[in-house]
Amino acid sequence: MYILNVYGVYLPCLGFPDPEVTWLHHGIPLAKDPLCSTYNQDGCYYLNIKDAAHFSVDEIVCRVENEVGFAHKTVSAKMLGEKVDQLYKKSSSKMF
Repeated sequence: MYILNVYGVYLPCLGFPDPEVTWLHHGIPLAKDPLCSTYNQDGCYYLNIKDAAHFSVDEIVCRVENEVGFAHKTVSAKMLGEKVDQLYKKSSSKMF
């Protein structure tokens, strides 16, 4: 995954029946990280990284557990950096 929008990243996680969901960053739970928030909407669990430009998003794990069992999925992401920002600024300034 490559991140272009540095203002926020939303990662979804599903499980059925309703699981207990834990988001981890390098093995550390993100529940109390001020740059992140979690929520459940219609059975889909989300991690919102509020300011991806100031958060190392290189490895996030969604861990789910319910009466059926346990599963986890690792998401790797890379910020595209200043070159993309410069290209975006150049292209958007030509639009007007």
